[in-house]
Amino acid sequence: MQGKTHIAGGILAGELLLAVHGQTTPVLAGELLTAAAAGALFPDIDHGESKISNTNFVTKILANLFELILKHRGPIHTPVTGALLTVFVWFSLSAAAVAPGTVYALTAGFAVGFASHLILDSFNPGGIMWLWPFRKKRYHLARIKNRTAKETILFIFLIALDLIAESVFHIIVI
Repeated sequence: MQGKTHIAGGILAGELLLAVHGQTTPVLAGELLTAAAAGALFPDIDHGESKISNTNFVTKILANLFELILKHRGPIHTPVTGALLTVFVWFSLSAAAVAPGTVYALTAGFAVGFASHLILDSFNPGGIMWLWPFRKKRYHLARIKNRTAKETILFIFLIALDLIAESVFHIIVI
């Protein structure tokens, strides 16, 4: 999927988490949704032409290195890596003495965004390794290729769900 599709999916995952969580401040909601968008892009750090890899010089070098060593949709695109990175985010923010509410918002947002990326990539014919490191078999739910009409329809559907979630759950970020 393209970066914009992953962002839409990550934001939707963040909105659903906010809906389940209940009331929060607009600042924490904004932090959570921003982290969800970032988490939704992060797994593509293993692809040299991804949206996240083109953020700056450092991410470009890292992405090309990861792609060379690990291959795209390899170990970085797994639930195990998502869980480990989520723990890393939590420890890093806690060690930096970030306010507890912000630690939760950023960590939870990153986690649901990362998970949304894996789910969306499961709609690609290549799938992902859901059971890695125990099995290297790739699982997929559909055959939606990147940059096709089907992905455009999925993107529009996710945007529509984002708008519905915002209005139904009254998620307002100022």
